[in-house]
Amino acid sequence: LLGLILLGVHASSSLQWPSWATLLFEDVGSANRSAYDGFLIAIITVPGVFLTLYFTSVTTVAGTLYARTPERIRGLLLEERVGNLYIRLLVLLTGLSTALLIAGAVWDFRPVVGVLLTGLLTLASVQAFVKLGRRAFGFFDPTSFADKLLWDLGRWSKQATTDGFRWKDVSFQNHYRRRAESAIKGLEALIAESQDAEHLRREPLKLLISKLSVFLPIYLERKRRIPTTSRWYRRVPEHKAWYLSSYDSVRVATQTQTDIQPDMKPSPHWVEEEVFDLLLDNLIICLNDDRVAVSVHILDEMTASFRGLGVNWNAEYARDVLWKIAGRVVDRLGEAGTEAATDDEDNRGNLALIERMSFLPIELMLGFVEGVEGTDAQDFRRSLAGVNWGRKRDIYQVGVPSSALETLELLQQRLRFEIDCEGKLISPGWYREIGRASCRERVE
Repeated sequence: LLGLILLGVHASSSLQWPSWATLLFEDVGSANRSAYDGFLIAIITVPGVFLTLYFTSVTTVAGTLYARTPERIRGLLLEERVGNLYIRLLVLLTGLSTALLIAGAVWDFRPVVGVLLTGLLTLASVQAFVKLGRRAFGFFDPTSFADKLLWDLGRWSKQATTDGFRWKDVSFQNHYRRRAESAIKGLEALIAESQDAEHLRREPLKLLISKLSVFLPIYLERKRRIPTTSRWYRRVPEHKAWYLSSYDSVRVATQTQTDIQPDMKPSPHWVEEEVFDLLLDNLIICLNDDRVAVSVHILDEMTASFRGLGVNWNAEYARDVLWKIAGRVVDRLGEAGTEAATDDEDNRGNLALIERMSFLPIELMLGFVEGVEGTDAQDFRRSLAGVNWGRKRDIYQVGVPSSALETLELLQQRLRFEIDCEGKLISPGWYREIGRASCRERVE
């Protein structure tokens, strides 16, 4: 900024600027020089004192509350985006004021624009004083960092789509997945901290679960634009059966006395598995601690996720998750029923759990019906007719749910082979209609 001021002074003397613009880059009068310097000294002092108090409070909180927390949570203090933005503003104001003060003392350079610019930054910094003061108290609740982690998780999942940077590059795909895994680990650490701290085990934990549940339906819609072969999906081993394997594979395994090497297949539901496992583990912990209200809240938040699974035609995967949830909850309620007779409040809590759990398959079917009815055959045919099969990105703009993307990818692979060999599409239109029909069959 000081360099821009110097450039403005030079330009005002060499160019024909309006008189009001020229006055901005002139020196203040000799009678106002002491007031000019005093104003800059006050600006340097006030933000400096406030930043000292802010960092002292953060250090105190980090030394007492965060001393035993995982390193990932402590690192969030340094990555805290809003606080760092306001701190940069205050540092900029302090640095500019110091530079102008030095320029006035050494070179007798005191432009009018320096007062105006520092004054405007001071007015903007008033908001920073208030925000930083409030956020210092907010650090006593570690769950406040969930927004940062969910923002990171959403950012990296979006980068993995066809709208992301270098989305076809395997190295970038792996990078996006690793960063998303780090964000999920941070959420796990936050939830674990909420379970351990007595003052975070109820309302803060419920708020954290709500924020986590909001992300999953958004991610399910975003998966429509992520290729099924992307390294965004984890690779998991798929073990082969001996009697279905090739002769060479069996011969090598027999001679080396090892197992047949598994195929590494993408896991299309790894994010959903991480989220649902996290929710289910906390559900069981809350049930064991007799926090029925929090348990009911967790099941309530799962309804939106199950509806999203239905809309995106993931009914088979949702069924497996539902059986897992039902098995854990029913086992827990069965253990409670074998104990001493419970009072009416406990019975109402158990009934509320069963009721919320029964909503999950209903939401799944409603979402599935919504997804099927929202897919108009004519609109889908027109979208498919407008696809440029030579461009890999185009098929992901059709809006096909992720469970049916593999069919379109296989169709595009074969048609691109025709384009590469013949220079044009030679397959008749009915062949491409078969690809469309295959997608519809996935729904049925």
